[in-house]
Amino acid sequence: MRLILSFLVVFVLSLSAAYAAVPFEEAREKALRAVPGELVYADKDMQQDGLVYKFQIRTERRNVMEVVIDSETGNVNEIRFE
Repeated sequence: MRLILSFLVVFVLSLSAAYAAVPFEEAREKALRAVPGELVYADKDMQQDGLVYKFQIRTERRNVMEVVIDSETGNVNEIRFE
């Protein structure tokens, strides 16, 4: 089930690759470096500053953190508790 979910997330986000300078996989790696843990959800969102990737990551302490990555620069815009 987790493999199917991961495939679907990658597929849907790859559809928007034409709009993003930073590939989904690179953004995912940056998010997991910023907050080590298990990726539980990924999405893209259009904000005022442009397209961003949002990742929810479960940490070792079972907290869920959201990491927002700018799709143009690859910078971490925000890290917060979910």
